[in-house]
Amino acid sequence: AQPGVYYFLDGDNNIIYVGKAKNIKSRVFNHFTYADKHGKENALRLETHHITYELTGNELIALLLESEEIKRRTPKFNEAQKLWSHNYCIFKYTDQLGYDHLAIEKYNRKKEVLRIFSNYLDARAFLIEQIKEYTLCPKLCHIQTVNNACYNYPNGDCYGACVQKESATFYNARITAMIEDWEAESATYYLIGNGRNNNESSVVYVEKGHYLGFGFFDSSLGQTPAEVIHDCIKWRPDTPDVQRILAQYLQQFPGNRVSVL
Repeated sequence: AQPGVYYFLDGDNNIIYVGKAKNIKSRVFNHFTYADKHGKENALRLETHHITYELTGNELIALLLESEEIKRRTPKFNEAQKLWSHNYCIFKYTDQLGYDHLAIEKYNRKKEVLRIFSNYLDARAFLIEQIKEYTLCPKLCHIQTVNNACYNYPNGDCYGACVQKESATFYNARITAMIEDWEAESATYYLIGNGRNNNESSVVYVEKGHYLGFGFFDSSLGQTPAEVIHDCIKWRPDTPDVQRILAQYLQQFPGNRVSVL
């Protein structure tokens, strides 16, 4: 019983389906044994000409790799999982006058994403709290839509960045301080798991709350230096789906987390 990710290919060697399993052989066998006669499973069976796979050593790596591969390759029969999750994020950009803006949008990996939320209301409530705590401009955080100064400026809760009464340098410094505080609250850690053979272990690396990738290292010699573990990691994209996978894993296996100071 080997966990991993498997790929179904058509006659032109195009990947048409990506799946993961704790037991690849058994799961692939089920695709062909219990295929419905007229539905998608049967169509998948008829179009499949080749099968390849990649061993992962454990289910966590399989989940992470499956999620990445479906989004990267967009296979024909993975329709339900192709799109990036419609989570919301707070991201940052700088305008032509040099002022940093914060805004909420559906998750987009091409933007400078700072925080990810499961819905818009949670993201908005969090951003409003940050506006109060760091005396930010609600107009530049896109919470208020006004032509001139924001509503907070007359009562002193905004220092006037929205009308250039406060310099971009001073305003942006508070944005930077806020982001640094967020990062300080986010943990950096490894998740150590079984490898693809008895002499190997897997590692998932999360830095300041951001997933950076996974890798495999030789664990047969006993304790492995952190530098060796770090060097084996292949960098991979962070997404809301990945954050969900990691959160569920940590709830189930909190003891597998190794903090990095």
